[in-house]
Amino acid sequence: MKSTSSIEEECLSCHGTGKINQKKCPACNGTGTSLTEDGQKLLKFLRDSIRTSEH
Repeated sequence: MKSTSSIEEECLSCHGTGKINQKKCPACNGTGTSLTEDGQKLLKFLRDSIRTSEH
């Protein structure tokens, strides 16, 4: 059985446009996407791994 998981999703604040009232969306910084819970876990793991390898 194949399992897939997405790490990004459409920004809920700007609905993927990257802008709110013609200004860059502060929630996604203008990208139109945000990290899912799995994406946040992956980013945390990578950051922690980098910090560990630097010491």
